[in-house]
Amino acid sequence: MIAHPPSADYFSHSQRTEEIRKHRSVSGSHKAERIYEPQTFAGSHISDVLVESEELKRQIEVMKLEMEQQRVRQQAATAEAESLRKVKRRIRRQFGMEANYKSEMENLIARELSHG
Repeated sequence: MIAHPPSADYFSHSQRTEEIRKHRSVSGSHKAERIYEPQTFAGSHISDVLVESEELKRQIEVMKLEMEQQRVRQQAATAEAESLRKVKRRIRRQFGMEANYKSEMENLIARELSHG
C-alpha cells in the first residue's frame, strides 16, 4: 500500500470537522452535517488506492484458484492412497491364501507318507 502524507487541505478539513462537532455538541443538534469539499479526496493517491484494490482482488482470485487446485490434488492423493490400501489388502489376502494352500499341501503329503 502506498502511503501519502496528509495534505494541508486534509488538516484544514479535519479542523473544520472538529469545529462542526464542537458546534453540534454546544447546539445539541444530532442531525448529521457534512460539508462538501471536493479537494478532500482529490489527488493521485485515490488512483493508487484503486490500483491497489484491483491488485488485491486479482491476488484473491489467484489464491482461490490455487486453493481449488490444492483441493483437487488432495482428493486425487486421497483416492490414490485408498486404492493402494486396497491393493495391499488384496496382496496380503492372496499371500495368505497361498500360505494356507502350501501348509495344507505339506500336511497332505506328510499324511500320505506316514500312512503309505
